[in-house]
Amino acid sequence: MRDGHLINPVVVDARTGFALRESGLLVPALKALGKEHIDAAVVEKLRQWLDPKLRTRLLRDTRMVTGWIYEIIKQICEERGEAG
Repeated sequence: MRDGHLINPVVVDARTGFALRESGLLVPALKALGKEHIDAAVVEKLRQWLDPKLRTRLLRDTRMVTGWIYEIIKQICEERGEAG
């Protein structure tokens, strides 16, 4: 509590509607690329860019986006038996 008000630890960016900065970057980027231009190489590059610790939070944050975009995000966040 601060000044008699509860502080919500999850702050949603009013411009994007997402709690994570990464969601606000990733969703418009995927839309701009278009479904037909996203292949395994793009998914892998985005996997490398995204901190593995954020994968669960990103999935939760983007669960209400357009179906094809969420499917790509699930591929990006997919666990692949990584060590570390």
